[in-house]
Amino acid sequence: MRISRRERFGIFTAAVLALFVISLPGTASAKDSNKDRIPDRWERANKLTLKKDQRKLDQDRDGLRNRGEWLADTNPRDKDS
Repeated sequence: MRISRRERFGIFTAAVLALFVISLPGTASAKDSNKDRIPDRWERANKLTLKKDQRKLDQDRDGLRNRGEWLADTNPRDKDS
């Protein structure tokens, strides 16, 4: 059985895309030591503790909890973001 050039290209492209998706933030590969479904890198950058669950907290009291702030790519300490 021979694989055509087009099929090889398709297989290669699928493999590259799979690796890209796995490395995206928020996927299983993003480190989350407190298991709050927010990546540690984002928590550290926004000066949040890694010792407790941050997803339901709302430091800036804007009505958007920290997990929502992460998903929206906004600042959890700035009401206007």
